[in-house]
Amino acid sequence: MGRHISHLGLIILYWFINILMVFILSIFIWLIFMMAKNFYNAEDLKHYFRLRPVLMYSLALIAFIITIIVLWIFRKFIRNIKNGETFTEKNSSLLKMFSLGLIAVCLLTFLQKLSYYYYAVIPHGAKETNWSFNVWMLVLALIMWSFTHIFSVGQNLQKEKDLTI
Repeated sequence: MGRHISHLGLIILYWFINILMVFILSIFIWLIFMMAKNFYNAEDLKHYFRLRPVLMYSLALIAFIITIIVLWIFRKFIRNIKNGETFTEKNSSLLKMFSLGLIAVCLLTFLQKLSYYYYAVIPHGAKETNWSFNVWMLVLALIMWSFTHIFSVGQNLQKEKDLTI
């Protein structure tokens, strides 16, 4: 009975990640359309193609793309576990990619906030800092990195078990 509940929990988590990815992508597409309908001619776009805003927007876009990739990797990991493939080399590498992706998103969002503060807030006379580093995402990435090593040890134990039987 307990195994059935955990399998149901994995199915729920798998579909939650799918819905979350669709929701994030739909918000992104909606934002693009809302931004595009405000532009009437090329003069309106000049502000967005200066070097400083391009840096801010490109860092945010790269962080967004990496976030979608990280969610996709985690989705594949959950699907593998749901299918009974727990301690495999594939899952170990998926966890490693997941943790590295979280670290990359954490650093990119910090750089984006820093560039926004430097290029958009300071020139307008603000003296207080309002950006922060996402420590909890970094802690989650390090925990997932440690799970990578746990899964590799579990993979070795699984191979030994398979050889003894």
